[in-house]
Amino acid sequence: MARQPGYSLPDLTQHLKGILVRLPNWMGDMLMARPALAHLKKAGFEEVIGLVPDRYLPLARMFPELDACIPLSHLSKKQARSFKNYVGLALPNSLRSVLDLKRAGCPVRIGYRTPERVLGLTHAFYPPKSRIWEVERFFRLTHALVTAIKGDTEPLPPIPDVPPLPYQSPDKAIKRNPRIIIHTGASKRPRRWPIRRFIQLAEKIKKDFSDEVLLFADEPLHNPPDHLEIQIFPPLEQLMESIRTCDLFIGNDAGPAHLAAAFDRKTIILYGPGHPSLHRPAPGSGTVFPVTLNWACSPCRQRFWKECRPIEPDTPACLYALLVEDVMMPVREILNSLGG
Repeated sequence: MARQPGYSLPDLTQHLKGILVRLPNWMGDMLMARPALAHLKKAGFEEVIGLVPDRYLPLARMFPELDACIPLSHLSKKQARSFKNYVGLALPNSLRSVLDLKRAGCPVRIGYRTPERVLGLTHAFYPPKSRIWEVERFFRLTHALVTAIKGDTEPLPPIPDVPPLPYQSPDKAIKRNPRIIIHTGASKRPRRWPIRRFIQLAEKIKKDFSDEVLLFADEPLHNPPDHLEIQIFPPLEQLMESIRTCDLFIGNDAGPAHLAAAFDRKTIILYGPGHPSLHRPAPGSGTVFPVTLNWACSPCRQRFWKECRPIEPDTPACLYALLVEDVMMPVREILNSLGG
């Protein structure tokens, strides 16, 4: 651990009542941070409070690992709550996340060390030397914090399972077709399977298994088919309600897929530039079926398009080569098991 001279973490934190955690900016990362938050909760902090991007506040309020949630916009208010009695922990690697903790008044600010934010952190831990599962990366940071406060060197414990988020289970007593949610979006275009293949997949599922197929998209579609139900960029609350009552979720390696797994839904995740070894959902989540061609270059650094050329606009070869039939294989397995 690197720190500013004159600071002793155990001495500083013994009079602080809780911890303010600056949560990640993306839905998937937030959900992968849940085991780390559970570790903090178990460590005995009086309060574990999440500092959350406003758009994800409804989701963060469902986390049992948090005692309270504060939206980032709260820091701009004149009567904003001060966190001068809290340890500040920055889970993202950005300088902005450290400055948010400083604005909140946290006297102790902790996170992974990066050159641009070393002066903003009072205590900085060196990040893992190699790329690891994102869940483990967050967990290692919280464990380093907990052991540093205790003044010991406990070995890294197993990453705990996290309970499913609260959800309304579909009524099994009513005979009906399975509900299938297909989400076509991702935070970066090169991580999205081609939209036309999602449409082909939806048409095939609707023909062979169920009429209850709902397609979510992040942007308007060009000449969308009339026979499919499509919703464009739904509000987060509507997306959560639809996902938590579905029987099967299909989507890219993105936040909504992690959300479906957190709701204990059967989840098919399409990987291309990413890989389950780094980006699979947190343990304890629902049954996850990763679909990947396991190319030798995957997972890549996702420096689009410096390391590979797109096969078509915004589509890397590792996703372009993934066919509808590759996705239909786990779909058939799941829906046949449901009696669909």
